[in-house]
Amino acid sequence: MTRHSNGHKYQILTPSKVKTALRKAGIPQLQAAPLLGVTFEHLNRVLNGHRESQSLLRRTFDLATRETSNA
Repeated sequence: MTRHSNGHKYQILTPSKVKTALRKAGIPQLQAAPLLGVTFEHLNRVLNGHRESQSLLRRTFDLATRETSNA
């Protein structure tokens, strides 16, 4: 955990960590992409480190962990 300048804690997400969360939740990238409002190709590029998007990593991680906690 890291602290933001406003004092709130936040977690720096890596593509690897987000991919693991998706796998644990049983959500394939093809299923996650439309739920996140992006193409599979874009999501795949971000998750494989070819493009950067902390906001997409955060949204994807939130989706995966929300699905896991509802299981």
